[in-house]
Amino acid sequence: MGNKKVIWLTGASTGIGLAIAKTTISKGYFVYATSRRADVIEGELMVCNGKYSALNCDVTEPESVNETYRTIISNSGKVDVLINNAGVTAFKSFTDTDLNDYNRIMDTNSRGTFLCSKAVIDGMKQRKSGMIINILSIAAISSLTESSVYSASKSAILTYSNVLREEVRKDRIKICNILPGATNTEMWAEEVREKFHDKMMNSESISDVVNYVLDAPDDIAIEEIIVKPVEGNI
Repeated sequence: MGNKKVIWLTGASTGIGLAIAKTTISKGYFVYATSRRADVIEGELMVCNGKYSALNCDVTEPESVNETYRTIISNSGKVDVLINNAGVTAFKSFTDTDLNDYNRIMDTNSRGTFLCSKAVIDGMKQRKSGMIINILSIAAISSLTESSVYSASKSAILTYSNVLREEVRKDRIKICNILPGATNTEMWAEEVREKFHDKMMNSESISDVVNYVLDAPDDIAIEEIIVKPVEGNI
């Protein structure tokens, strides 16, 4: 692999994740783009001029996460950057949200980010180098109706990642939380996207923010970025 930096990107099949995959590949990173639909990723990235590998990974399952990490280490020897992007939601009021909704959202968002971060952190500590970028949401710090569990899942990641940052500073590991506002992705219902598309951010814009973090000088740590549409929340 030489000196090429290695990225492990979760939730890479659509939306923000796919945009991040395309731009980081084009910038010369070797990207392990993962989701539960590696075939979709492969189809989307075939046109990319760069190095990547599309892998199946269910971030809710410890063995799937650990097997993915072992594959990356076997092939590349390291993970320089983990980008936790996998996420789901259900736009429901709290009273309409059932336990299945709760488990699905918390397992994918909070548990998934925890498992992937746990997988890479020891290797980063040994190398005294590494970065974890979490794609969160403005919902982590806002009271958005019909998003109670989603907000809680993102807030949980924000909190434990802030603590993790303090624990690994001495190991020169950087933790950056990116909190986007409304972004035009498949997470939203089609009628919402049609109504508000001109007020939402594009996935490519969030990818540009990620690349801004990746391009930052080694002697600085960008810890949190809040990004909103120009006209604010929808």
